[in-house]
Amino acid sequence: MAPLFIGYARVSTDQQDLTAQREALVALGVSSDRIYVDHGLTGTNRDRPGLREALAACREGDTLVVTCATRRCDERSGLQVECYFPCRL
Repeated sequence: MAPLFIGYARVSTDQQDLTAQREALVALGVSSDRIYVDHGLTGTNRDRPGLREALAACREGDTLVVTCATRRCDERSGLQVECYFPCRL
């Protein structure tokens, strides 16, 4: 099976919108049905169901794509997945 792009997006408050992050992930080649999200979870909250689902969807060779490094995966998963952080110009 060909490697996939898996997307992850998170916002810290319920008032924030995920639209810009979702659009950026799609523009980077992530299929909209492969985008996992956490809504209203701060960076200090380690219980992130969307991230857990994104990592579970990743297979060896897949790429986890996030729109900025503060949304990155944490290394505790043990799965060797390439994380891609596009540059903002």
